[in-house]
Amino acid sequence: MRVTLLDIAKAAGVSVASVSMALRGRGNLSSATRERIKALAEEMGYVPDPALSSLSNYRKGNHVVKAAIGFVTSWPTRDGWKESFFLQKMHKGLVDEGLRFGYNIEDFWLGEKQMTAKRMSQIIFTRGIRGIVLPHQRKPRTRIKLEWDKFAVVAHRSALILPRFNYVSADEYQGVRLAFHHLRHHGYRVPGLIMSRTYDVLSANLWRAGYLVEVQAYHPKSVGIPVFYLEQDSDLNELKKWLFTYKPDVLLGANYVFSLLLQCGVSIPDELGFISLDLVNADGTIAGIDSNAELLGRHAVHMLHLDMQTSNFGVPEVVRGLNVDGSWVDGATL
Repeated sequence: MRVTLLDIAKAAGVSVASVSMALRGRGNLSSATRERIKALAEEMGYVPDPALSSLSNYRKGNHVVKAAIGFVTSWPTRDGWKESFFLQKMHKGLVDEGLRFGYNIEDFWLGEKQMTAKRMSQIIFTRGIRGIVLPHQRKPRTRIKLEWDKFAVVAHRSALILPRFNYVSADEYQGVRLAFHHLRHHGYRVPGLIMSRTYDVLSANLWRAGYLVEVQAYHPKSVGIPVFYLEQDSDLNELKKWLFTYKPDVLLGANYVFSLLLQCGVSIPDELGFISLDLVNADGTIAGIDSNAELLGRHAVHMLHLDMQTSNFGVPEVVRGLNVDGSWVDGATL
């Protein structure tokens, strides 16, 4: 258990304020009293709480980095997570909001040679880091092993990481339903959904759930259209057959689907409308849903900051989460 200023004050027979002044080298304490308190603090194993130091600086308006938050990944390579435009934006949100609260963001890769869970935990802990962000990993339901009782943790899409932690996540179900609202506004009546099986798992089936609810409620002509599962290296002839057989007038899918449709010779939006459910650029080229990844990163800092202040470390008994709505972006594909 962490030694506090109150513990030292009781042992020294002085006030908490006196202990604080002695350890900071301030106040009108005698040299003998100051040195006695410092020696006692060292003997008791007192370590200043970096998060509290950050909070103090933040309240004073001094946005000086005094602590750090770990960004821990287990992708196949150290920078593999940067393949995800979403995670790049989320990381930026972490960095920007971390600076406001006095935290630096340090990246850690679990794939280092001869790295063990115990050693990585020691490295992170000895750097004074008490808060960790776990972004979604390359493989669904990745089990990450660290000495969790030492850290407060916020995950992205908690259901995809084991053990489960408090989390921030884009509300992908809401995003799909928002997309349907806009496609109806544009007069489309026969929507279809294209996605990869991997992302069906990564999204906790929420894209598919939102699609099926909307289709059954408002688009009877699409009820018999199956979801088309398309990987980036799939045979495009199968996609062409699906389009010819079911004749949707608008498609919803991941951003990369747009380029695959163009490869199939589809004219968008003349022949077929398209909505990206994970919009990469909000420049008006493609219509779709902005997942607000930067905002997710900012909220992750807020959650970690609170947990560190309250010593809420380890795997939670009850997981709490924050879902952030996506935003609609108009584009030339509708």
